[in-house]
Amino acid sequence: MKVSPILNILNMYFGYICPMPIIIYHAISNNNLTEAIPLGIFKRHLDFFRENKYDIISLHRFNEILRNKEEPRKRNCSICLTFDDGYEDFFHNAWPLLRDYRLPATLFIIANRIGQKGYLNLAQIKEMLSSHLISIGSHSMGHGYLPELDLGQLDYEIKESKSVLEMKLGCTIDFFSYPWGGFSARIKELVKDAGYKAAFTTNQGITRTHRHSDIYCLKRITMGRKDNYLKFLIKVSGLGYCFSRKIKT
Repeated sequence: MKVSPILNILNMYFGYICPMPIIIYHAISNNNLTEAIPLGIFKRHLDFFRENKYDIISLHRFNEILRNKEEPRKRNCSICLTFDDGYEDFFHNAWPLLRDYRLPATLFIIANRIGQKGYLNLAQIKEMLSSHLISIGSHSMGHGYLPELDLGQLDYEIKESKSVLEMKLGCTIDFFSYPWGGFSARIKELVKDAGYKAAFTTNQGITRTHRHSDIYCLKRITMGRKDNYLKFLIKVSGLGYCFSRKIKT
């Protein structure tokens, strides 16, 4: 994907009013799973970011921007990359490209699935962590839909997953991703009380602007395997937030 005049127009007219995009990927593979982005398409995404001089920043840097009330959209096309679920194909397909391009990303891991068939194992996760390009967040213990769980189950999914990941990986787990994007006011408080610095949902979260200070339901934009070029441009410009669902609590 070459430098796009359409992107220049989007950034010219919407760059200061649209929030910095946080992108979600799931599987990066050539299988036919609905969530899977083919490897060739993912590489074209990364090439596009590089050719268009995107500033790919970590979630830790993003969190600093929010807490310091900086204006990220005044920077040159800033964007965050996140990957949910912790599929093993990330290590074989996405990681080599991110490492070669020196791009940071956050993996949200389902704690109970580490080492299971199709999911990352501890050695793979630790190898990526050692690069300081990859950070790890919690995607709960078992990927249950949190609004349907009782208080004891919520404590297990939210608090225990943080403890388990920190013990196994030897690093601090600062961020939480709600499975299926589901959360409530009580769930947000439990996440905050567990010690997470921020939490991320999907398109039912809020767009973080000067009007919103709640960093425990931050909206992200999901990349789809059937996205056409215009839809991709809209998503990576931040304008994609304008077309997603309103907050649900």
